Amino acid sequence: MSVPSHLCLTAHPSPIPDLRPPVERLLKHVVPDAGPTNHWFWNDNRRNHRHNARGHALFTWKVPPTRRSRFKTRGEYCVVRVFLEQRAGLIPPRTQIENLCRLPQCVNPDHWRVHQKLPAWRIEVQHNGMWQLVDYRSSVACLDVEVVRVYDGRGVHVVRVAPLSQRLDDNTMRALCGVSVDIHKARLVDALVTCESGC
Repeated sequence: MSVPSHLCLTAHPSPIPDLRPPVERLLKHVVPDAGPTNHWFWNDNRRNHRHNARGHALFTWKVPPTRRSRFKTRGEYCVVRVFLEQRAGLIPPRTQIENLCRLPQCVNPDHWRVHQKLPAWRIEVQHNGMWQLVDYRSSVACLDVEVVRVYDGRGVHVVRVAPLSQRLDDNTMRALCGVSVDIHKARLVDALVTCESGC
């Protein structure tokens, strides 16, 4: 589904990989509308609080340079996207988020919807821990080797998946880069590959 560009977000401008600002810190600078609309507005009186040309609220988060921050000292984030990720986990890059109230300045996460294109396949985990690809709608097991993109909570990887009958009791899911993907966290996505190891 195509969303008008001024009503959607596709990514944080320049985040620190795998780090997100604490939501409690952001909520201190949110001003709720007193009316029935329940809009939330971003108080942008500070230098690191601003809005982009489309009206979306942005926040610059400064951190000490450590190994965890990959020695970066600052990252720029979209406020409403941080709120949505706090509810649903990291949202894969380039995933569109639509503004339902049609007010781009609003940062109330209830007024935004994540658009995710339904993949052809989904991962089905059986009660004995074995897993397989099945058709998203009909749940019929995949009978051929498929190459899919998998989001594991850290990034998007490319995975070559053989049918259950061809795996000979091998229950691991490995990305092309060699990373072992946790099948309980894995979900198939239609997003750009973000693996840094070479998928």
